[in-house]
Amino acid sequence: MRKIYDISHTNQMSWEEFDSIVKNLIEQVKDKKFDAIAPILRSGSIPATIIANKLKITSFIPLQLKYAYPEQDITVKIPPTIPTDINSQDPLKILVVECNTSSGKAARKAYELLHSTFPNSELHYACVTKVSLGSNAPETLTGYQAYYVGRHTNELFLEPDRTDLRHGITIYPWETAEYELEDINHA
Repeated sequence: MRKIYDISHTNQMSWEEFDSIVKNLIEQVKDKKFDAIAPILRSGSIPATIIANKLKITSFIPLQLKYAYPEQDITVKIPPTIPTDINSQDPLKILVVECNTSSGKAARKAYELLHSTFPNSELHYACVTKVSLGSNAPETLTGYQAYYVGRHTNELFLEPDRTDLRHGITIYPWETAEYELEDINHA
């Protein structure tokens, strides 16, 4: 039987904490010189916009992917589009940005879509938070040149004693716990 989560399992992130984590991500990628940024929508648009502004990236390749609970499937709602200032055959350096990842399914789907559209490009992946899957969890995603994480979390409640993890299901500043729990619990 699947666990049903309630408000006590959540941890609302403040704008200050979000800002601090995104600054950490910017520090990790600031010297990479990206040609474009590919936010995984919806929530990836917010950190991607902040990162793009700080790094002066003007080309966006938005992807709208939806992770479905409990099926754990990814639906492509908006495939990649080619900005007018980019040639899809040029070797580009693209930063894919997402707010949260656990299984990496959305990141892998983004890689698949972007690699087929921009076959000569170097893809990097950044996420604001990464759910810790325990000691056996990989910190790489096949195909990506690099993988950047702002903060690790204990959203699966696997490591309650680790003080370096953000505990509880992360609710970003613009989200509501009720909506996120409804999505997670598939009410």
